[in-house]
Amino acid sequence: RFNISFVDSEHPDKYIRGMIPLPFCGIYDGNACYITDLTSTGKHFSSLFGYVNRGAVLKHIHMKDVLITGSGGFYSGALVGGIYDDGGNVLVEDCSVSGLKDGSSVSGSLIGRAYATGYTTASSVTIKNCYSDLTSGVMNGGLIGVADDYGDSKIFIVDCHAKVGGDVSAYSGLIGGVHLGEGTIEISRCSAVVSESTSCNSGMIYRVNAQSPGRLSIHDS
Repeated sequence: RFNISFVDSEHPDKYIRGMIPLPFCGIYDGNACYITDLTSTGKHFSSLFGYVNRGAVLKHIHMKDVLITGSGGFYSGALVGGIYDDGGNVLVEDCSVSGLKDGSSVSGSLIGRAYATGYTTASSVTIKNCYSDLTSGVMNGGLIGVADDYGDSKIFIVDCHAKVGGDVSAYSGLIGGVHLGEGTIEISRCSAVVSESTSCNSGMIYRVNAQSPGRLSIHDS
C-alpha cells in the first residue's frame, strides 16, 4: 500500500478521470490509502474522476488537503464531478474527503452530481459509507452537490456523514439539492453536523424539487 501525493507533481492535470464523451466505467479500489494535495482547476467536472458512468465502482478512496476550483462551470467535487448512470449500476463506497484547502469552490465536497436516468434501462446509483470533514471551502452540499433521478431509476445514499465547520460556506451540510423525476431517492442512516460558526443554510438538504410520481424517502437520519 502506498499513499499518493500530488505535491510538486510534474503533470498535475493528468489524472485517471473520465470526461464526456469518454466517462470512467471501470473499477478503482483505493485500498484505503490517502490521496493528498490534489489540485484540479478545470472549469467543468473538476475532480479526480471528472465523469463516471454505468458499471463504475469507486471504493476505499480517501482524500486529504484538496484544492478544487470548478467555479463557473458544471459540477465538481474532490472525488467525482458527475455520476451519470443511464442504464447500469454505479457504486461509490467507503470514500472520504478530509480538508478542502482555502479557495476551493465545488458543487459537493466529495461528489458534484449524482444523476440516474432509467428511460431505456433501469439504473441505480449507490453512495454508501462516505463522509466529509471540512473546515474551509465554498460548496452547495457538504458531501453531495445535487442528486437527481428520472425514469426507472434509484439513488441510494446510505450511512453517509458530513461534518462542516470553520470557514465553510455551504447551502447544506449533506446535500445541496434533490431533484425528483419519476424515480426514487432513498437516504438512510445519514447525518450532517454543522458548526454554529459556519455559513450554512440547512442541515441535511437545502432544496427539493419534485414532480409526480418521484419519491424521496428519508429514514434514520
